[in-house]
Amino acid sequence: MRDITAKVTRAEGTSFDDVAPRVWVSPTTVPLCSIQVSIHALWKRLHMETPLKRSELKGHVAKVAAELFYRDGIHAVGVDRIALEAGVTKRTLYHHYASKGELITAALRVSPVITFPREGPPVDRILGAFTALKEFLACTDFRGCPYIFFTAELVDRYHPARHLVQRRVAQRRAWFAQMTEAAGAQDAAALAEQLDVLFDGALASGTKREDLRPAEAAINAARTLIAIACHSFDRTEENNIVPVYRQAAG
Repeated sequence: MRDITAKVTRAEGTSFDDVAPRVWVSPTTVPLCSIQVSIHALWKRLHMETPLKRSELKGHVAKVAAELFYRDGIHAVGVDRIALEAGVTKRTLYHHYASKGELITAALRVSPVITFPREGPPVDRILGAFTALKEFLACTDFRGCPYIFFTAELVDRYHPARHLVQRRVAQRRAWFAQMTEAAGAQDAAALAEQLDVLFDGALASGTKREDLRPAEAAINAARTLIAIACHSFDRTEENNIVPVYRQAAG
C-alpha cells in the first residue's frame, strides 16, 4: 500500500518533532492504535489556546499525570494515556521522564494539597488547618489525600514517591509542633503528634465515608485537645468543658 502523507501547520513555539515524530506512516508496518494516538496528540497540541514552549512541556506532562493518577489511580493509568491526554508523543514524554516511576514522583509534587493558614494566632492557624481539610474533602468530591492512596498503590517502600510522602508528612508534623509550642502547650511535641494523627484520621474517614462529619468532629476534638494541653478551659454550670484560649506572648 502507498504511504499516507500527513500535512500539518506547526504551532508557534512548538517543534514539529514534538507533535509528529513520523510524517509518513505505513499502515502495513505501524499499528493503527499508534497512528490514532499520534494524530490525537498532534490535534491537541495544535489546538491549544496558548501553544506550550519546549521548556513548559515537562511541567505540563506532570500536571496531566497528577490529574489522571488522582482521579483514576496510578496502576489504572498508563504512559500511553498520559501522553494522549497531555497532547504529546511518548517520545516527548520519555525525553522528560525516563520511566513511569519518575513521572509518578513528579506528579505527586503537583498533586492537590491542603493549604495551611500562614497568618494569625497559633490556635487559629491550627483550627484553620482542620477547616481547610473539610473544604478540601468537599472540593475534591471526597477523593481524599493523594499521599494516602499513592502510598497504598506503591507497594515498593523504597519508591521515590513514598519517600516524598514521608518528607511531606514529616513537614506537616513539624508545622503542628511549631504551632503547639507557640500556643503555649505544656507538651508541644505530644500535642502535635495527637493533632497530626487526628488530621490523618479525619482525611481517611471523610474519604471512605464521603461525609464531612469526620472533619467537623476533628475540628471539635482539636479544640478540646488544645484547651487541655494549654490548660486553657473553664467549666460551665453544666460541667461542659469550654475552651478559653490564652495565646502565648509574642
